[in-house]
Amino acid sequence: MTQNEPCVTIEQWEDAGAALVTALGDYAKLSLSLTPKSLDEGTKSNEITAKIDPTLKAILGQMDKLSPILLRTRNRLASPFLQLPKEIISRIFMSYVFDPISPKPSWGSTLEEEIWCIHSRLHTLFHVCSSWRQMLLAEGTFWSIIAVRSRSKWPSFECSLQRAGGCKLYLVGDDTLYGQIPLIQVLTEHGPRFRAINLNIHNPGVIRDAIDTMLQQGATESLTELSVRWTRELDIIPPLPSGHDFNYILPRNHPQQSSFTKMMGALTAFRISGIQLNWDTLAFSHRLIELQVDSIMLGDDGAIIPFLHALSSASGLRDLKIISVATFSRPGVVPDRAILSSIKFPKLQSLLLQDLYLNTLELLIPIFTHARHCLRLFLTKICLRVNTLESDGLGGELAQQSELDRATVLCALLKPLSLDTLILGEHNVRRVWRDGTVSLLLKGLPTLKTLKLYDWTFERMEWNNLTRPQAAQDNPQEHPFAALENLHIVSSRIHSERGVRDMVVSHPLQRVVLGAVAETLTSVQTYKRSLEGSELVEWFRRNVPEFHLVGEEEHLSEFESTAWRLW
Repeated sequence: MTQNEPCVTIEQWEDAGAALVTALGDYAKLSLSLTPKSLDEGTKSNEITAKIDPTLKAILGQMDKLSPILLRTRNRLASPFLQLPKEIISRIFMSYVFDPISPKPSWGSTLEEEIWCIHSRLHTLFHVCSSWRQMLLAEGTFWSIIAVRSRSKWPSFECSLQRAGGCKLYLVGDDTLYGQIPLIQVLTEHGPRFRAINLNIHNPGVIRDAIDTMLQQGATESLTELSVRWTRELDIIPPLPSGHDFNYILPRNHPQQSSFTKMMGALTAFRISGIQLNWDTLAFSHRLIELQVDSIMLGDDGAIIPFLHALSSASGLRDLKIISVATFSRPGVVPDRAILSSIKFPKLQSLLLQDLYLNTLELLIPIFTHARHCLRLFLTKICLRVNTLESDGLGGELAQQSELDRATVLCALLKPLSLDTLILGEHNVRRVWRDGTVSLLLKGLPTLKTLKLYDWTFERMEWNNLTRPQAAQDNPQEHPFAALENLHIVSSRIHSERGVRDMVVSHPLQRVVLGAVAETLTSVQTYKRSLEGSELVEWFRRNVPEFHLVGEEEHLSEFESTAWRLW
């Protein structure tokens, strides 16, 4: 469009408008002049009246069309937002609709909640005005998430498929309400269009059928992100690897193995939870940059080697999460340390190790010493336990040690990392951080600056165990103990405030985040009381440079890694 064309368009619009007004005025005057006397001798009045109704209908029809057009044009020209380039408006809408961070409830969000949130935001924009609605309908990306769910109240996926047009699609399959879903049908008809697939399935047979359909339909060529979760509400402990195909995404020696290998090699992001893979046959490529492995039992400690070999085949891997991945200790099974030390992850930028047994941590930590700058370590109740099989009895020397002895082993294991941040979760199942274990841990990690405590119950013993001894304050070289600068306490309960003030002043704390309730226990009931306005909170505000009181349901961002998310 040349510089003069907009001026020409405006002139033409003004001329057409003026001509329309003049024509309507003239038509009105001429209509008034139509009287019986003005008719020719050969013209009958009923011929004129027969023409009036269709003419009136045509004029009113055009006016009905013209009125909203002029109103939309006026609104569009008067709105500074609508004067932005369409590309900018589209990016703003994209950020609002698909933003995975905000707004988000303090307790995190699930896959279903994220889908609802996206559709709710789309619905909000869709009903603002016709101009916004047209923009949304004109761009298929807004409708690219195809959500297939049993007994779903989500908007029809057929409608989304139609509106998405020819753009790449993101498939979400969820049968956690235990009903049939048309997942295989959707994959059969539209498989090659999917860029990303997220399966949250309670029946592993459905997962295998879905993967098999993808391989047969050639969907692997376009797929770049794959997330697969087997939900096992009644089976908390991940099943052991076995010769049965039931627990595996793809059985060993499957006829589509080469296609599966090709598909895995094309992925840039892969997440797996609860369902087994034959790690010794798996290889990724330099394309994979994000990997999450969750809730999987690998086998005995020796199984860690093929697992890590598969992970390290992703030479470009930047983001790695290993969550609730278990091995079990067996007498006489000792992985080759030389092989383990040869495994490298040269490009890691983010590493999360969470909810791991002590025997598994012993194998993983030395491998990731070089990645300590990007390590987030989330220790839960099992970090001081050695995972064994009941049939093996005590399961070796480490399993026979006391909890304090194992805490010493853990400290020695973590010391080379020079940890800056540590997350400790208790889950209120068993008081794993009592009997001096947490004090021993802080003593063994003198470089620690940030401590995050999740789901704790605080009595005087807990505050005392976190308190930095006077000897460490006076002479930290001879009496090492973590000097905390940041303390986060969330989703927790305070039974006693005795010792909390001594703990706070013993550390050079600069920032405290507190998300807890005060609990009073009686023989028949537990009474909860908000800390807002309490003397303890006011004391924190006076004595800590930066203090934040958050809701008791506030979650750590690290804990949300266990939730199955859309992105």
